[in-house]
Amino acid sequence: MNTSTEVISPSVVAADDVRANILIVDDRPDKLLVFKTILEDLEQNIITLQSGEEALRWLLENECAVMLLDVNMPGMDGFETANLIRGRRRSAHTPIIFITAHADEIHTAKGYSLGAVDYLLTPAAPNVLRSKVMVFVQLFNLTQQIKRQADEHVNLAREQAARAAAEELTRRASFLAEASKILISSLDVNSLMVGATRLVVPMLADFSAITLIDGEETLVRTASGHGGNLDALGNAVIQHPLWVAGANEVLATGRPKIIENFSGRDGAGVRDEPAEEGKPPSGHWPIKHVAMLPLRARDKTYGVLAFALGPSGRRFSNLEIELASDITSRVAVALDNCLLFKEIQKADQRKNEFLATLSHELRNPLAPMRTAIHALHLSGLWPPGAQEMREMLERQLAHLTHLVDDLLDVARITQGKINLRKEDTDLAKEIEDAVETCRPIIDQAGHKLEISLPPEPV
Repeated sequence: MNTSTEVISPSVVAADDVRANILIVDDRPDKLLVFKTILEDLEQNIITLQSGEEALRWLLENECAVMLLDVNMPGMDGFETANLIRGRRRSAHTPIIFITAHADEIHTAKGYSLGAVDYLLTPAAPNVLRSKVMVFVQLFNLTQQIKRQADEHVNLAREQAARAAAEELTRRASFLAEASKILISSLDVNSLMVGATRLVVPMLADFSAITLIDGEETLVRTASGHGGNLDALGNAVIQHPLWVAGANEVLATGRPKIIENFSGRDGAGVRDEPAEEGKPPSGHWPIKHVAMLPLRARDKTYGVLAFALGPSGRRFSNLEIELASDITSRVAVALDNCLLFKEIQKADQRKNEFLATLSHELRNPLAPMRTAIHALHLSGLWPPGAQEMREMLERQLAHLTHLVDDLLDVARITQGKINLRKEDTDLAKEIEDAVETCRPIIDQAGHKLEISLPPEPV
């Protein structure tokens, strides 16, 4: 059978988002022409096909507002076509109006069982056909409009979420930059601890505290609060048994600890003002949510940085816990640098003490050596011709004494016990003393050293 079809290109249909597709399937070209002529007044896209197979192929890539399907077609009839259309997810809910020249109750029941929305007998009244089809076109356009609005809402929500995420990243970057500036501003442990706790309040927490354990296993604590008299109450908060137990657990395990409903356990609330006798307290500051994170650097736990929420009524989100972990890592590195600097200072102090002790010990044998040389000179025990040797010994002994005195002065200067004073030095004399020190080596090697010194002092 020679069939002809009139199909509007899917690209044209997709380009016009105002007009809906109306699919007409009938094996007779004259009926297709009649239906198309009747429905042209609706100003929609009308697609005419002459077999169920063509309709199935078209529906694979397109959708329509309503489908007019002839029941009696050769090959695949309307019922079989409708059954296959309903079996596909994409076209399962496409409205189908069956068209037939004669219908009985059995055919009608079978059509409705396949999901038909209506039955039309041919020849159909134009006004009735247009009215029925227009209902589904309007419903389709309304559905498409709702989809577009939903997509716009989704895109708007995504845009707002992306903007909020960007603002959060900017805020976080600024906060971390400010944190880095504060954490590198001092190498003093106490200043770092105070600065770190004040840094996170109130940005991340209403209350923050550091528990630091030093080499002697003694605990050092500092705290900062926001609102009321929390700074004054810091010691009372961090000495609470539940707080101490949590900090000790983090120190022992090196793992974070979250304490939920802190104020509900053992009455862990702290009044921000003492109650007068016979009167209720004027205020109350309950700690509700606590996050304790270990200060770890170089595989060693130095202490605990705790974040607590109370008056704000907030709870820690996953992003805030992540940011708190980042800050804790930076504080741990800064704390490690402070402790290393403290160790260097101690080592330098021990070195200065050693130099001072060494200087004193070196001066002790110099005095009897000077006395012995002087005694030999007075007693006339020097052998003949040893005058130059005696003078050399005296000069070298004086030079050694000067070196020891300089070493002792260095120890005194580093301890702040002496101030430097500048004085002029005769360069020619210093050169002569240096040559005299090296003269035995020069003579032994057979070298000849010539010195030309200016006549005027330098």
